[in-house]
Amino acid sequence: MKYIRLILLLFIFVFSSNNYIFSQSITVSGRIINKEKEPQSFVNITIVDSKDSIISGVISDLNGNFSITANQEYLFKILTSSVGYSSKTILVDSNKHKNNIIKLGNIEIEKNTVNLSKVEINNFRNYVDKKFDRIVYSVSKDDIASSSSILDIIRLLPGVVVDQDGNIRFKGASASIFVNDQPAEYIYPNIEMIPVDRISKIELIDNAIFSGGTGLGGIINIKLKRIRSDGISGIISTKLTSSYFDKLNYSRSFLNINYKYKNFTLFNNFSFNNSIENSQTNIYKTINSFTSPFDHKTSNESEFTSRTLNNYIGLIYEPNEITRYYVGVGNFNFKYNYLINNVFTETDVLLNRKSNSYLIFADTDSEQTYDGINFSFKRELDTIGTYINIFGSIQQNANLFDYSTIEDYSIFNYSLTDSLHRYSANTESEVKNIYFNAHYNYQISEKSRVLLTYSASLRLNDKNIDYYYIFDTLYIPQSKSDFHNSQNHEINLRYGKSWTKFKIDAGVKLSTKFYNGYFLRYNLDNKDTVIDINKIYIEPHPSVSLYYTLNKANELKLTFSRTTKAPYFHQLNDFTYKNNSYYWSSGNSKLKSVSYYSVYLNYSYSKPKFNYTTDLFVSISDNEISRIVYPITTMVSLSKYENAFYKQTIGFDNSIWYRLNKRINMSLSFRINMYNFERKELSVNTSNSNDISGFGYYFKYNSSIKLGKCKALIYLNYTGKELTYNGYIFARFNSSFNINRRFLGNKFTVALGVKNILDDYINYGSVSDNFGVYTETNYFGTKYNRQFFISMKYIFRKGDRNTKNINL
Repeated sequence: MKYIRLILLLFIFVFSSNNYIFSQSITVSGRIINKEKEPQSFVNITIVDSKDSIISGVISDLNGNFSITANQEYLFKILTSSVGYSSKTILVDSNKHKNNIIKLGNIEIEKNTVNLSKVEINNFRNYVDKKFDRIVYSVSKDDIASSSSILDIIRLLPGVVVDQDGNIRFKGASASIFVNDQPAEYIYPNIEMIPVDRISKIELIDNAIFSGGTGLGGIINIKLKRIRSDGISGIISTKLTSSYFDKLNYSRSFLNINYKYKNFTLFNNFSFNNSIENSQTNIYKTINSFTSPFDHKTSNESEFTSRTLNNYIGLIYEPNEITRYYVGVGNFNFKYNYLINNVFTETDVLLNRKSNSYLIFADTDSEQTYDGINFSFKRELDTIGTYINIFGSIQQNANLFDYSTIEDYSIFNYSLTDSLHRYSANTESEVKNIYFNAHYNYQISEKSRVLLTYSASLRLNDKNIDYYYIFDTLYIPQSKSDFHNSQNHEINLRYGKSWTKFKIDAGVKLSTKFYNGYFLRYNLDNKDTVIDINKIYIEPHPSVSLYYTLNKANELKLTFSRTTKAPYFHQLNDFTYKNNSYYWSSGNSKLKSVSYYSVYLNYSYSKPKFNYTTDLFVSISDNEISRIVYPITTMVSLSKYENAFYKQTIGFDNSIWYRLNKRINMSLSFRINMYNFERKELSVNTSNSNDISGFGYYFKYNSSIKLGKCKALIYLNYTGKELTYNGYIFARFNSSFNINRRFLGNKFTVALGVKNILDDYINYGSVSDNFGVYTETNYFGTKYNRQFFISMKYIFRKGDRNTKNINL
């Protein structure tokens, strides 16, 4: 609670100080005339802030006079526009005017003479704006009117890929979604809750220029227009999915509601998800590690039922167009039940007879809860891009886990015996997380900037206690407890400069990670064994990016970077955990950080009706961490974390989007990689040094088609055989189709669709070859079956965009 009180006091102080500064208003007046000094009536005069967002506007009267009142801002622009006349921009510094009254006097505008037979309309300038550290895309009213969710808008952006489940990738990695410069999850549990009708612009922020790193991934920052009208607005939505119409396999509902009063907006975002998933896994193994070869066959049938509840309540305070505060509280609850039936048989190949078999029934219940407070502050300090941005959260997490299993175990080697073994376990865990991020971007000029960022992630009082029971009696040797604190701090300093067509950005991030904790295990003689872990990982992450802009549409970028990733705390546990009779597990306190070296050459082409981006890359990683599974006996295997391999990847990643006409747009992305895995020397006493080389690929296609008052969306994804360090994953296919229509003045949307249309025609699974054990795994279930769905969404009090007058 002391952290929450401290943050609330900070917000009260900042609120009160900024209310004093920005509660004042200014009055701007003047007179519009032409070259002949004649007054011009009905001229549009607009005040825009440093982000080119409209603050206020008015029309000149019959004598050309105008007067506007708006909230005070140190630097702003006055724009004039009139049919037949060139627009005019006036930069105003209110510090140079007294008494909050600014008199501009006569403003002369010139006639714009155009030969209509040679006019070429080019809206590229309105579509994209390339700033130093980001590319800003304007969203048209037509795109908004024809989109059923935020995902339809994001699909239009270059280098961005959205799959049928709503997963978003940008520049070859998972994208971070921000809303108004802060993580979307602080406000929206589901990004489809973001109101499409309020989108103003979308910014693509390259990780390489914002925070360094590999050159992969980035931030998609969605800029929303302020709610102008006081009162209530929001979205209510539900989606129902079924495979065979006998029961609901998945349902999702959410409510986004906002209440605005003057500069304050109170919001509540609530979502509820429910799912039932059935699956079957068949595993075939051939073990050649011992004197006689053995064949294993395992059939695993499971049912996974889950329920997720999210609720976020918060307050947004915007005293003016350049300052924004946010504070909110969130609650998360996740419950699931996992039922497993596992049938196993082992066959001695030489004797051609069963050696062992067992039947396992397992029932698992788990509940995870989260409570936290989130906060953010954003302030534009001038009109050329200097800003400060702070956001963070304090979270309290808890998890209750109950596991029970019954084993019916038979041994056939020498004598036929049956045995019944029943064990259970429950886990209690609790942790407090604190996240903090601060960004200060100092725009020295329009062509150079310095960026300083600091981020901290603190995991405090992380404790896990496991109780293990055999026939309802506590079994001490398999019970355990863990406790640790960890801290991760990053300081990043970057300098960027542009001149003519070139731009360079370079910097270094210093990353530090601290672990302090222990693993405690118990023995039957009541002697406890403790492993203390005190680790520090300190690594520099240098990176540099060089950009060459051919013109407004074409840009080249070359990036080099070095990054590292430290192991997780629980990967450092040297105890061998034997609560599973046949699958033991262990960590490794000697794990090293993974090192990544990357070189990326990117080309991008952006136009309102067509965009294209491609990456040529070479990526090298050393000391990759993976679970190594090797046999102890024919029945028992041990899983241990190791710095298992060195990996080299060469390839190219492409993304194309094309708007054929007002009714049809389509996108295609594809990637081809050449892999090389070199296995490293392991701590286990066995040899497995075969290297693997090969290639992998995927392609994703989606298209939206307007059919009268309806819109159809088609999605296809095919991933070829994907190599791993010890085998490969089978080729995979995903497909979906849906059609939606709007009613009630575009406020009510209904969508019908089907997922996994052709997915069951492909076998899903993987193959591995490790330490003389060849394994083939096959997956089946509702995840790959055809699924039919219906979704409904209603938008109430749509705001001030007037999109109700746009017809599909």
